[in-house]
Amino acid sequence: MTAARRCSPRLLVDQLEATGGQIVEFWQAVDLDALGDPVTWVGPGPVPIWMDAARDFSEYWTHHQQICDALGRTGLRDPEYLGVGSALQVEATGPGGGRWSCIRSPDRWVLQRRSHPRPAARLRLDPDIAWRLCTRGVTPETTAGHAHVDGDQRLASAALQTVSIIWTPPAAEASTS
Repeated sequence: MTAARRCSPRLLVDQLEATGGQIVEFWQAVDLDALGDPVTWVGPGPVPIWMDAARDFSEYWTHHQQICDALGRTGLRDPEYLGVGSALQVEATGPGGGRWSCIRSPDRWVLQRRSHPRPAARLRLDPDIAWRLCTRGVTPETTAGHAHVDGDQRLASAALQTVSIIWTPPAAEASTS
């Protein structure tokens, strides 16, 4: 902090712009579930790397808010920054397609018929494969072979379990017969 006092605001902003993309690239390239170094507010032992990422994010967000307060400006208050949970954007490509966002609220997922500015995952499907998935005309595994996924693979894989009709899994059918 003492050394940074000698830097102009423009230099500090330039440094943040230069390093911001590198930090994003770093966090996108690591295995967030792997064990990493201790995180002081979690405990003394190794923790999943995502906890370290969460620490970084909370530090950046907190300091951004403090700078805005000091300048009398509004901080990051939009839902994209203060949202409760992850967002999945699903796109059915081509004619008859569209974009939907599934956003995690405290007690359920909320479906919106619009794009999300920063989804944790994007799932793109051909409309023909999408309707077959939702009616169990194809398996999630078959659909995955036709899907294009960006971002959180686990979130997109969970979306491939979608069923839009009342359907009883085969194991439950066999037990009720």
